[in-house]
Amino acid sequence: QESRGLGDVYKRQILIYSSLNNILRKQSAMMYFIALGISIALSFIANIFFIAGMVGYSTDVDTFKAVPWLRIDEDNIDIYFGLQSYSTSSDTSTNGCTDCSIKYSDCSGSTCNSCDDDGKVAFAFLVIASFATACVIGFGTPMFVSYGYGKHIVTTFMSSLAAVSSLISLAVFMGDCYERLQDDLDDSGSSAELRWGPGSLVVIL
Repeated sequence: QESRGLGDVYKRQILIYSSLNNILRKQSAMMYFIALGISIALSFIANIFFIAGMVGYSTDVDTFKAVPWLRIDEDNIDIYFGLQSYSTSSDTSTNGCTDCSIKYSDCSGSTCNSCDDDGKVAFAFLVIASFATACVIGFGTPMFVSYGYGKHIVTTFMSSLAAVSSLISLAVFMGDCYERLQDDLDDSGSSAELRWGPGSLVVIL
């Protein structure tokens, strides 16, 4: 009878351990799906931000003025800087042009040359970042149905690539073109302030 009682205790313990194990497995699966869903959602949002940043490479005035990377907006000075060109508002004039697009490659000076090169590099890295986030979405979505170690490695690598590429894009343009434009403003004695625009802000987000 004593051995039978011990057997019943062992059976109950096994049932308890089995139940706990099942609960933990369900919780782990739930946490996995939540984490995967958040990752894909953030990748989708990041891709939209990267595309918004790439819009700044346009030479169409209305397009890149909507998401300029840099802007000067003070008193009668209203200038928008994109990745490939810049534009003045209707109440100011630059090179005889009002409210039109002027490409960095068409203006003279070291600042124009640097901003032109920086804009191309920034745009290229944003394309890489956008492609990487698209891969995260593409490889991550099927993992709701079936987990794959290879897919997990790809999504992790692409997420890292997107983050690094966006940071490089931001560092190149804002670290060089921004500084040169600010130096030109300081040298001219202007009190105008060079500010970050929506194009650069969405990328850093």
